[in-house]
Amino acid sequence: ALVAGKRAVGCDVSPLAIFAATHHCDANGVDTEELLARAEDLVASAKPRRRAAKDVDEALGGGPWQRLRRAIGEAAASRPVQDALWFVFAVAIRTAGAKSSEASAEDPEGRLAEPYFLSAAYRYAARLQALRQACSGLAEDSNNQAPLGAVARGLLHLERGDNRHLELKEPVDAVLSSPPYPGVYDYLATARLARQAVLGAGEGYEPSSAFLQSTSADFDSGKEIGNRRLWSRSPAEFVAHWQSQQESWLRSVHRNLTAGGAVVLMIGDGDAEDADDSDKETADAIDCLSSTVAAGKAVGFELIATATIESVADAAHQTKGMLRTEHMVYFRKARAAHG
Repeated sequence: ALVAGKRAVGCDVSPLAIFAATHHCDANGVDTEELLARAEDLVASAKPRRRAAKDVDEALGGGPWQRLRRAIGEAAASRPVQDALWFVFAVAIRTAGAKSSEASAEDPEGRLAEPYFLSAAYRYAARLQALRQACSGLAEDSNNQAPLGAVARGLLHLERGDNRHLELKEPVDAVLSSPPYPGVYDYLATARLARQAVLGAGEGYEPSSAFLQSTSADFDSGKEIGNRRLWSRSPAEFVAHWQSQQESWLRSVHRNLTAGGAVVLMIGDGDAEDADDSDKETADAIDCLSSTVAAGKAVGFELIATATIESVADAAHQTKGMLRTEHMVYFRKARAAHG
């Protein structure tokens, strides 16, 4: 939307999603020169000097990742830059952790901390600069000491909350979304784990980022649409709730859309392939394309087109991700009748 010169609105119940969108969309106008200078300084200050790594870890309290956390928390940076440093750290520790063959609650290998952190900082700065060049509305004003973000320029509104209760002051012209796939993941539980990975022990520094200050109540998955926990516990109950949940959030989309507005969704089938034999019949009962189309029509949308993306690879060449069939759905809200 920003690249197309349109005002963008984002809504998600997950603090992690809002945290990521804030930085993907240049919401706060991060000064990239200050960001990179601070990142270099943090790495230099966190790096042990001429002492055995074990002794340094004991003296400073924790390994390289923990030292970076503490340095970010104590950094004398502007608020947008400090929040960006936490985002860079989140990207770095997730990337480093993905290199391990085993999932662990411990920090990734310490020697990866500084190079992964700096790499993430430079990649983030480059992408911000590319976004600003692509979006005329985000172009830096030479009269300003620091860049203005998309929020300050009136181009972006981000709201953390349940989309089913969203009430916009002004309706939007189009909605692009990929709602939860039925029974595939616990979205908020994943976000909570990501926050824990960034926080670590949480000792010796102040987590200034709004994402890191989130409370456990912000990750309550009790009302999460399509969550895997309910699917695993009671597939029949999951199926009973799925259609009403679909209609509920699509009704909100319809309410916040202008007449003639478009909705394009990417949806995916559930995990029938992974279901126990006793649950396969229930798992197969959710045809995600049909259920979404039916829900859209039930709340007043006109179906314009659909497309299905399905792997044709044989079993020997399929990966887990390739097994999931996905669909694109294009709805339109009817225009007001003229009398």
